[in-house]
Amino acid sequence: MIGDRIKEIRQKAGLTQTAFSARIGIKQPSLNAIERGDNNPSDQTVFIICREFRVNEEWLRTGKNKPYIDSPSSISRKLADEYQLCPEAAAMVGKFVELDTSAQRAVFAYMCAVVDEIRNRTEPKAETKTVSECSSDEVKELCLRGEDMEKKQAAQSEA
Repeated sequence: MIGDRIKEIRQKAGLTQTAFSARIGIKQPSLNAIERGDNNPSDQTVFIICREFRVNEEWLRTGKNKPYIDSPSSISRKLADEYQLCPEAAAMVGKFVELDTSAQRAVFAYMCAVVDEIRNRTEPKAETKTVSECSSDEVKELCLRGEDMEKKQAAQSEA
């Protein structure tokens, strides 16, 4: 039963029902009803559990296959092998997947800002730097600008 598998995931994570339910965004009584088998989890709840706890969705829904999916480092190694990534690209992918969701969004927003600037550029600037030529303060500033852009984009989406 899916409720038993969710309870197993919660217990292996060492979380109370209250802590687990808060982490997946449902109320504790709802989690209790799911674990008892009185209710089924929504697709969104299943998705969140799988994402947050690296659980194999097929196993969670059916009990078939293995319970957990590979770690980010093993996934990045598989990607590096499959796509024959150079060591620098493999390191970049590995570090990106280790970031929390908020940091990934900030990096993505920053990259979008860079692409937009390149597309909108009418004249080449006299001085451009590669990332390796930037000071750590300049890199931090660029990351902060990326976070600011993400916040602006989120505010525009909500409006």
